[in-house]
Amino acid sequence: MPDMIIIQIPHQMPPKAFTATDYGDAPAKFEGNFPRTYTPAQLLESFDEDVLLWKAMDIAQKHGCAVEYVDPSGNSEWFAPGDVPSMQTIVQEWAAHDMHYGGVLENAGSALFFIENRTGHQAWRAIDAVRAEAEFLDWIKPATEEET
Repeated sequence: MPDMIIIQIPHQMPPKAFTATDYGDAPAKFEGNFPRTYTPAQLLESFDEDVLLWKAMDIAQKHGCAVEYVDPSGNSEWFAPGDVPSMQTIVQEWAAHDMHYGGVLENAGSALFFIENRTGHQAWRAIDAVRAEAEFLDWIKPATEEET
């Protein structure tokens, strides 16, 4: 069962909210590149010698593998396994990329706070999107006719 809501409010398109089971499940919701791990052999298989990044190979040889992360702007960076940004940081970065607002609501309290306090750009549409997902998760009761 999902346990988080990801909300994105674009500058011009309608807001969207969707659920994810956890931060590990959330990357599948985005059209992005999330951390990929390569051993030295996989680096040699995956990249032409002209393209092979020697920084990645150096990391992989020292640590057994290298992790590539391509951020939402398309910038690629290589990390040792213990130095990769957390999935929470990565998901929040992707949720907010090129948006008026983007964020992660991790529980009923944060969803209710969003619903009760969101103002500004496309507020009502964003509230409706979050409310629908929060009702799906049984975090809140469905709104009655009088409340809408």
